[in-house]
Amino acid sequence: MNWMFDVTFSFKHDCFYCTLSKEFPDATMIVCCNGERDILEFVSDSQKSVEGAIKKLHKAGTEVERSDKGNRVVVVTDKCMCDFCEAETPVPTDLGILQLSPRVFSNGWEQRRILGFNNDHVRSVMNTLQENFPTKLLAKRPVHGGLMSELFSPTSNELFGDMTGKQTEALMLAFRQGYYRSPRKVTTARLAKSFGTSRPTYEEHLRKAENKMFKTICSYMDLDASRSAGRLTYAGRAPDIKESTANT
Repeated sequence: MNWMFDVTFSFKHDCFYCTLSKEFPDATMIVCCNGERDILEFVSDSQKSVEGAIKKLHKAGTEVERSDKGNRVVVVTDKCMCDFCEAETPVPTDLGILQLSPRVFSNGWEQRRILGFNNDHVRSVMNTLQENFPTKLLAKRPVHGGLMSELFSPTSNELFGDMTGKQTEALMLAFRQGYYRSPRKVTTARLAKSFGTSRPTYEEHLRKAENKMFKTICSYMDLDASRSAGRLTYAGRAPDIKESTANT
């Protein structure tokens, strides 16, 4: 059996969301579609751009439900906006590929991720796209062994989305300064001084960030059945991460 390939690429084509993302370039649009309704997540620090894009959805004749959280707005439409594309979906599905959700639209480009069942399938898809559209190959890697566990990897939003700004900053400072190296290159006392706060306050930010990140990572580790032998499992639930007792 030939290895399968996990491929990510972006391309420009005539599509409602490509046009919308070009008009509002500082709003990234993450889209899932089931042929009847769309779920969009707008990621932008510009509330004006998000509101403008949502108004365009209304003008296209769709009603939306929305939920706001920080710089992210999730919108559910009552119809599939593929009907407003000027051309049919240009990715050739008859060439032996599996299209993976979601699609990402940014500044007039659509980014997609596909699973090709051999290298010839991937080459055929890319050749077809490059003959008809501006196309960029962003990533291509063979998928070995545990297919599903390799495809389902945690996103940056899952790892960091629930962290506060202080928690994220505390974690990244510790990483950059060598706190997680062996042996450690820095103490939490020094990190707290760089952070501009007391050691107990800094350590609280850091431990909360670690707990949130590792609970997500451990949940994904439980998806990998091939590694379940010889280690503890928690029925799909990651255990609470205890405070480190190592000297800091």
